[in-house]
Amino acid sequence: VKLNTNPAGANITINSKALKQKTPYQLENIKTGPIKVEYQKDSYHNWSSNFTVEGGVVTFADYALLIPKVIEPKQIDSSIQISGFISNNDNSKLFAVSDISSQINEVQRNFQLKKIVDLPPNASLKTPNKISESSTNDDGSAIISKAGYPDSKPVRFWVGVGSGSIVNIDEIAGSETKNLIISPKNFKEIFGVNSGQLVKLNVDSKNLTKLSISNINSLYIDKNYIYTLENLNPSSNGQFLVRYDFNGNGRYVLAQYPPSNTSWSIRSAKLNNIDYLSLLNPADGSLFVVKNDGQKITSSLVGIGVSNSEFSQSARFISFSQNNNLRTIDIEFIERFSKPVNSIVSIHWFTKFSIIKLMA
Repeated sequence: VKLNTNPAGANITINSKALKQKTPYQLENIKTGPIKVEYQKDSYHNWSSNFTVEGGVVTFADYALLIPKVIEPKQIDSSIQISGFISNNDNSKLFAVSDISSQINEVQRNFQLKKIVDLPPNASLKTPNKISESSTNDDGSAIISKAGYPDSKPVRFWVGVGSGSIVNIDEIAGSETKNLIISPKNFKEIFGVNSGQLVKLNVDSKNLTKLSISNINSLYIDKNYIYTLENLNPSSNGQFLVRYDFNGNGRYVLAQYPPSNTSWSIRSAKLNNIDYLSLLNPADGSLFVVKNDGQKITSSLVGIGVSNSEFSQSARFISFSQNNNLRTIDIEFIERFSKPVNSIVSIHWFTKFSIIKLMA
């Protein structure tokens, strides 16, 4: 049995019997059958899991991530006043937007900002004074942002991160097209919802195509599937969470939820070959987590009054703000960690073990 923790140096207990050795350690000549492995380290939460030892087979109990009992925040200062963050699906890239300078910047791993683009002025040469509804694609190669102007209606732009090129999306799709999401397959294609129907537009050809999926209330797309919340008929019966392939085929109903007039925030993640989805209803802050292991689908209500829900890169954790607390759930072990934090504007996982939060 291979035994290890991150960080190392934890005490080891096997079936309630403490070993003299600490992690990392390899235990040999152990009897076959079920065992319970426990790790304890000062200043960290305890970790435990059950395994089955088989003859001639290595049992791996060496992936334990120990969570500190006290997590200290570090303030990040910037000469640019940041008004919001944008992160891609696995949180490997993070961008910061600024209302004052109308800039989009990439947050580098040394916490320095690298300017990507300045959003353009309008016809009367007024620069944007508000940047909102920003999102990016899986690899962070393109960004969608909504620029507000002091003397005219807002405009949504597509930004190519590598080239700095800018395309006015509203000129192609119209302002009535909602839930804009950049395709994981082609960073120059955008999906959206127009009058409940799924549409796709191309920023090069400037073409808009209507697809067959309809009655959509909320939309999310990851690298594998299209996810929708679709209103039932009548809408008072609620809505289905439905999964499609990228051709709009293979319709698969995952769960049913109460009716809603607002667009829900949907996120996806995968851990140990299990698919997870989080669904956040902005009307009452109800947060649901859906688990699909290929054989059984379960949907659990995490809580209400929730905002700013985000999976970590590995999908091991989901963090959110609730009742002036920054909370984190360990998906695999359903452990909960909480720290009082007031005035959270947004939270984003930045590395495997760190979160950036924007404070009011």
